[in-house]
Amino acid sequence: MDGNRFSAFILAAMLALAGAVSAQDDGEERKYANVKTTKVKAISQKLAKQLEPVRTCLAPEGEEGEPVPEPDPRCAEKALSKINTAKLPGHEKAEVWNLYGYTYYLLDDQPKSKVYYLRIINEPEANAPLRNRTLKTVSQISLIEEKYAEALKYYQDWMALQEILGASDYALLATIYYSLDNHNQALTNIEKSIEMMESAGKIGQENWYSLQRSIYYQRGNYPKVVSILKKLIANYQSPRYWRELGGMYGELEVPKDQLAAYQVASLQKKGLTTEPQLMALAYMYMGADVPYKGAEVIIAGIKSGKIKESEKNLRVLGSALYQSGELKKALPWMEKAASKASDGESFARLAGIYVDLERYQDAIRTANEALRRGGVKRRDLTLMTLGTAQFNLQKFDAAIRSFRKIKDDRTIKNRDQWIQYVQNEQKREEQIKASGIDLDRILGRS
Repeated sequence: MDGNRFSAFILAAMLALAGAVSAQDDGEERKYANVKTTKVKAISQKLAKQLEPVRTCLAPEGEEGEPVPEPDPRCAEKALSKINTAKLPGHEKAEVWNLYGYTYYLLDDQPKSKVYYLRIINEPEANAPLRNRTLKTVSQISLIEEKYAEALKYYQDWMALQEILGASDYALLATIYYSLDNHNQALTNIEKSIEMMESAGKIGQENWYSLQRSIYYQRGNYPKVVSILKKLIANYQSPRYWRELGGMYGELEVPKDQLAAYQVASLQKKGLTTEPQLMALAYMYMGADVPYKGAEVIIAGIKSGKIKESEKNLRVLGSALYQSGELKKALPWMEKAASKASDGESFARLAGIYVDLERYQDAIRTANEALRRGGVKRRDLTLMTLGTAQFNLQKFDAAIRSFRKIKDDRTIKNRDQWIQYVQNEQKREEQIKASGIDLDRILGRS
């Protein structure tokens, strides 16, 4: 193998590692600043021959019609160990170290790979294109190692040597700055990379928009996040972007748009797959005065096993059906919720359903149980339910006692009206009975 051919092989190996030399994102050819002024020294025939086994290990050629074998870095490491670099000129040492670096990269030994790449950078006689590419490679390895300041240093050194920089170059710089928590520089560079692509009539990479969106989200600029999500939705098919869009509309308090985004997500495969996502959609339907649709989402989720039959979920389901006027459908779900209850809230809601179904004894029983257990969000409404059930069973004194226990300002006016109404009904019945009319027999109470 001659020196020029082997140099091409080395270049191909480096391309696999870092993509250092490629067509620019916007279609322009990438050039190195010193390519016109620096002569590239070829390796000797002797070294090329010594490196032939390395080439075979790292780029094996399969038989015709057969799959190409995987690279064998252990084989390459063994072949490289037989080469004595002590007396080699600097540019040839650098070529050998480059292959060592790539070999250890394939072996997932990044620290050792980095050692050899640093040798190239520090070798004065290394061919300039190789040294330049290696600056970027070392920066990328440092980034993986989370040595962000070091990654920035080597990357800026690399950028300073380039005649032309592509959009992806600025995007990587933005990533490094973001890792350093320098969000101002990260945003400046990621927006530059996106602008370069979009001005060329192309679309940026998905992760570029994700980085841009993340920074604006952290800044609380939700309208900007919405505009970025719309780009992602238009160009990259993922239901998570619809979910995130719904979340942003929620932050912006635009419930109709939030529900619409979640509806679209629910229609896609793997759009809404978790309990929180499905329950969120159910709550949105309830908030939009479409509670029955919310109930359908929860029931489907329970049947598919995506939503657990916890007390809270069952209570929400019962409430959604109750709000829909589907009292008989709501009842078994709310009864099931109460059977799992640790406090009185589900019993309080169950009592309300019993009252509406005119099952007053059951309403009294469950309302009392709710008050006994405690933890009821609106104790005043539970007392109102209890008093209403007692009144309907002509337990007037008990009803008045229940109403008088209400102290919540939100309900006092209604309480007083009920007390007055019950007292009037109690007085009316007493007058009827005093006249000799057997009201209990007439009404079937006896």
